Amino acid sequence: MRWLVSVPCIGSLCLGHQLAPLLILWPVGLALLSGCGDAPPKKNLSGTVSYQGNLLDHGSVRFFGVDGRPVGSVIQENGSYQIDLLPGEYQVSVSSPPKMPAGLEEVDNPPPHDPNAVPARYAQPNLSGLSTTVDSEPPTQTYDIVLE
Repeated sequence: MRWLVSVPCIGSLCLGHQLAPLLILWPVGLALLSGCGDAPPKKNLSGTVSYQGNLLDHGSVRFFGVDGRPVGSVIQENGSYQIDLLPGEYQVSVSSPPKMPAGLEEVDNPPPHDPNAVPARYAQPNLSGLSTTVDSEPPTQTYDIVLE
């Protein structure tokens, strides 16, 4: 089978034969430029989050790398979280806002104090005082977050 590429000629310059290989090979070049293969593998980080000795049953944990972009995980009902991160240094924030009690609507009075709600400073990575290092070895690591 022969590939035919119809490209108009400009003056005496006809680019049809020179463009055909480029049109066929551009997907290969695009794959090479997309960063395949050179990124280090992500590591699995897991642990629990507790506040004043009690495991949190809701909320989120966010990890901020050197680029400042957050990568987050949800805190499960048993206080655990799990996340995949690239090796490196991370500042950590934890957010666990008060839960709305069952049957209470937003127009009612504010909900009573929720013992799982953590102080607002833990939601700010630069104020939380929490940080960790994800090592390149082993493939899984544990980081339990203890808030006081």
